[in-house]
Amino acid sequence: MQKYNVLTLDDDPNFSAILHLTLDPKNFKVITTETTAEFLKAYTAQKWDFCLIDLNLNEGDDAGIKLIEHLRKNLLSITPLIVLSRNDRPEKIAQAIESGADDYISKPLDISMILSKIRFLLKGDFVHRNDLILGTAIVPSPLRNSSISFKLNPLKINEDGLYLRSSSFVSKGSLLDIEGHFIYEIFGKEKIRLSVTQNLRESTDSYSLFFEFPEEKPEFSKKAKDWLLYKLGKVL
Repeated sequence: MQKYNVLTLDDDPNFSAILHLTLDPKNFKVITTETTAEFLKAYTAQKWDFCLIDLNLNEGDDAGIKLIEHLRKNLLSITPLIVLSRNDRPEKIAQAIESGADDYISKPLDISMILSKIRFLLKGDFVHRNDLILGTAIVPSPLRNSSISFKLNPLKINEDGLYLRSSSFVSKGSLLDIEGHFIYEIFGKEKIRLSVTQNLRESTDSYSLFFEFPEEKPEFSKKAKDWLLYKLGKVL
């Protein structure tokens, strides 16, 4: 049976220890690193079957994303990359996939899930105790860059988020580029990117969508608040 070489990046030594226990040594040889410099040194030293990369490192919140981009764009890496992160916000998952990650798994680690995804990527014939293999599918990278346009009408806005009406159903977690004159008036941008937080069916052909402003972009909330105060001042 083939033994797979695995390179991991995580600055939490306890989590790295858990990975060593999770990935059976009969099937996997796991090398762990704690910094991007250590990872790159090990990565260029030999061939790896796949890598597990944490996003939020002590080096910076985007250190993992920048590393993935470097592997794909500068080193032209085709090694399967799986992101492990406690950040499960849809926009962060989308950012990781767009940067070149093949898959995204949220912490805490689900052993059956990660082994299932690894098995799919490697098409390996390995098992772990009474491992339940779950069916998965990954969209080929050339098909990930797709888009669709449809009309959204503004309903209301507050400092927490934006409410829009749509004649099309949009699933929760979808990441949309929203543009229009009202976007420019409020945010001073041609378009903004937000994730659908809630959707509510109003009628057979009408849906109310709520887009919560992300915590990591407080400027959205500030712009909305300033605009509301400006409009309130004009009314008074």
